[in-house]
Amino acid sequence: MACLYGCRLGTALLPHHVARFQRFKSLSQLAPQSHVSRAIQARKRGTVTFKHKREGKVQPYASTAMANQNDSSANGDKPLKMVLVVAAALIDNQGRVLLAQRPPGKAMAGLWEFPGGKVEAGEAPETALARELREELGVDVECAELKPLTFASHTYDTFHLLMPLFTCTKWSGDPTPLEGQQITWAASDELHTFEMPAADVPLIEPIQRAMAMAKAQ
Repeated sequence: MACLYGCRLGTALLPHHVARFQRFKSLSQLAPQSHVSRAIQARKRGTVTFKHKREGKVQPYASTAMANQNDSSANGDKPLKMVLVVAAALIDNQGRVLLAQRPPGKAMAGLWEFPGGKVEAGEAPETALARELREELGVDVECAELKPLTFASHTYDTFHLLMPLFTCTKWSGDPTPLEGQQITWAASDELHTFEMPAADVPLIEPIQRAMAMAKAQ
């Protein structure tokens, strides 16, 4: 049985065998790399690409999503939890809006906000808001009386807050603080004097317009 270079297996290489081997080795070094070998070398360098033959496009080996995920892992970033809450601008017949102060012991204690709370799993925003107003203030609100006005989308340090805001001018019962919070009625031109959470501040101007409309009616 002969080997690739013309010698028989089990016999010593003769000088002309050695010369033929060296010539083959030098030619193989000059020959272009195959697609497979090029891909292997590129994979090692982290620059692998693949080609869409039909479209003739070259795209990165790793997808954009994978790249973002790798960058996020490298930076130690973690996806923020999304928190969905609802809030109400309760506007009375004098054109004032109700504000509630977050009680001690809660996050952002002492700041003033528009009353509301978290949406539980399976709840519609209007249903959740009616429940929260009943639990926090002891008022009964029909879902049909909650009119969508705007929303807030704000990123805090540990979570992202999404908060739809509804206006309401009709409810049953007198608002009473039931969870240790303070409440007050504020006129439109007083809203900017209250210290509020960052997510609530952009809501002031839409609420002021709603207050002006309610007062004009």
